[in-house]
Amino acid sequence: MTSSGALAEQPLAQRLRATSTLLDTLRFGRKSVEADLHLVNNQTLIEHKSVSLSSPRRLASLYLDPLLETLRMQNPSSDFATNSTVATVNGIFDCDPEQSLQLLLDCKTDDLTLHPAVISAVDRFRSLDLLTTCGTTSSFSITRPLTVTCTGSCPLALVDAQQPLRDVFFDAPLHDISNSSYTSANGMMASTSLKRFTHELDEHARY
Repeated sequence: MTSSGALAEQPLAQRLRATSTLLDTLRFGRKSVEADLHLVNNQTLIEHKSVSLSSPRRLASLYLDPLLETLRMQNPSSDFATNSTVATVNGIFDCDPEQSLQLLLDCKTDDLTLHPAVISAVDRFRSLDLLTTCGTTSSFSITRPLTVTCTGSCPLALVDAQQPLRDVFFDAPLHDISNSSYTSANGMMASTSLKRFTHELDEHARY
């Protein structure tokens, strides 16, 4: 991953800090990595708080570029490929190449422009058939090396609007999971905050 041109251009200390979350995720075999995402001047930037935003900390350079570079290294051209293996795509993890990595994007910008920017940002993966995809008009789902899920301020309506093929999904609120708006066609996961979860456990324990 450190051979990526986008990463090599950055000072070493900044590069290590910028990619530490992603590197730790891959090093320890975690199946999901989360990034706080902001849209500023048409740039998708990564940072927990907006006051710390800077142009070098882009979604592409910190996450998408190194992920794509890793997937390319995992799937080199080979003279030994056959018709049965050429369509097989290896994922990020050597020991479990069929496991998809979930990229969870916590949308911090509360408007209608960030989600379309995410869809555009992952187009490189889409064109290489690297994104988990489901059909919105027919019930099928294809797992690929990267599963993109949006949470935070992401509007469900924008996720539903991606048709007839959907490859950017919604993080459904676990406390409202019975809501019929959340289906396997628009969400691959459901979550809730630890504070809310422990509060509900306390409430149940009282009865």
